[in-house]
Amino acid sequence: MPAVNWTGTAEQAQEIANTENKPFALFFTDRQTAEVAGEGSETWKTYRNKHGRSPEPTPFDQAGTVDDLTEAGITIYAKVPSIPANNRHFERYNVKPGTLLLLAPNGEKLASCSGSECSPQKLAKLMGKFEDRLAAWERKNGNGAIDVKHKQRSEDRAR
Repeated sequence: MPAVNWTGTAEQAQEIANTENKPFALFFTDRQTAEVAGEGSETWKTYRNKHGRSPEPTPFDQAGTVDDLTEAGITIYAKVPSIPANNRHFERYNVKPGTLLLLAPNGEKLASCSGSECSPQKLAKLMGKFEDRLAAWERKNGNGAIDVKHKQRSEDRAR
């Protein structure tokens, strides 16, 4: 697996998403998993060799996750490790490590999964919910120009 093009911190992701009027994803994780999540197979191998074990794979270490997110219009991603500086994010969204949040450009939570709920099969269903909720968010907020592609797929599913 290639490495994910992480945006940086949760604050940076939120700022870019808000400026560019794009949805974004935050992946909440423990400190150990943050070292390897979405960092590519070589990083996992190095971690395993150094520690004798490795954390459980994350959605960002499953084939197709980034492609599915990109297809839904999400190209901004940030890891949020469980460290004191990030406690406010964990509290704001009431999440625990292992949670993937899909957010509107303003940071409003539109969809989430955690742990085994983030399997490839369940993630595909989550993407459908996200796209529908994003379309509703756009109508409510007058932001109809986020991404035409995800709207078309939502309409196709409705048929």
